[in-house]
Amino acid sequence: MKNMLTAIPVTILLLLFTGCEEQIENKPELNSIDVPEHLVIELDDEHVNEVETARIHTAKFLELDPQLVAEQVLAEDIHTTEVYAMGLQFQTAGEGIEEYLTVYDGGKAFGKYKDQVDGGFTYSKYVKEKLIPYSNVVSIDPGPPIFGSQINKHDLTSDFQTFVDLEFMAYEEVEQVILAWFEKIGITDIETEVIYALDAETMDMHYQRFLEVVGEASDFNWTKDEEAYLVHLRQVIDQIPLINYIWQQEVRQGNEVTETQLYVLYNQDGVYSADVRQLYHIIESSEEYELISSQEALQILIDHYQAQIITTETKVDQMTLYYVGVVDGDQYQLVPAWVFRIAEFKESVSDDGKSEPYYDYSFYVINAVNGNRISKSSETQ
Repeated sequence: MKNMLTAIPVTILLLLFTGCEEQIENKPELNSIDVPEHLVIELDDEHVNEVETARIHTAKFLELDPQLVAEQVLAEDIHTTEVYAMGLQFQTAGEGIEEYLTVYDGGKAFGKYKDQVDGGFTYSKYVKEKLIPYSNVVSIDPGPPIFGSQINKHDLTSDFQTFVDLEFMAYEEVEQVILAWFEKIGITDIETEVIYALDAETMDMHYQRFLEVVGEASDFNWTKDEEAYLVHLRQVIDQIPLINYIWQQEVRQGNEVTETQLYVLYNQDGVYSADVRQLYHIIESSEEYELISSQEALQILIDHYQAQIITTETKVDQMTLYYVGVVDGDQYQLVPAWVFRIAEFKESVSDDGKSEPYYDYSFYVINAVNGNRISKSSETQ
């Protein structure tokens, strides 16, 4: 989808040093906007998707046929099937390969089926009894780095290159294989968000940091045989992606759900692991609503901060139009919303007195139809 933002320049970078208020410079449409001291607006229009109208959708979680998923995903013959409260788990054991597939059905196979299905599946593969500790060297979370990642720096995705080739296979070819893999299951309304190239050198550097943190030794060696692609994808409806990270600041309760989960880890042995959960199936849709623009949404955010006392540097570094899921009885409403990522500068002091800077991330979500803030997914819209 082409970016259509015209109200915000390619890069708005406001560095506020003194004075109670500053104004955005060099942009006539925004000259009247007063920005509080310590607030930094740092937005790149290449990451802002502007859409004039959109619908609100009533939806339930996508329910997949466990047998169909097993037939299409598993490469080896099934030797064990287990029934759990959350769904069916299939296990295979081929020539040096073990696979595990769990298809979530909300308890249907277990005999406690509920109408609301937390659908999807997870998949993992083990080759020649070798467990590759990818989780120790890269975070699979598409959201911003958590406190521990910023301090310990052993799983930062920002250290890896994106959309570049590894020796075993070109990233574009991997992308097409993965999209075809999902299509066989019946999942087609998705797009690639980012592809990280997990090279051996960077993974080894991260692994050494991890071992320092946990205080352990290891004889595991990272070679080109373990290189892989981490692919994050998003469900897309009406050219608007569904949010794929946790945006709600409060602890989620009951059937509150704030993100779809969709990633694939792909190495020379094919799909190594995948997490595909909380995708939506549309039941009905509203008429088209005119959406507030990116400029209007930015003004709402700045108005919010005008009423706050900001004592430390606070950056607004991402702005994206998403569909977010809000609770609607036993169903969900998918509401178009402007989501701002907020990074508040902080410092952590270790036991030895050493100061470590980091950012505390949060999100400010604005209903793009009525301009109201959405603080949690159970709020009535």
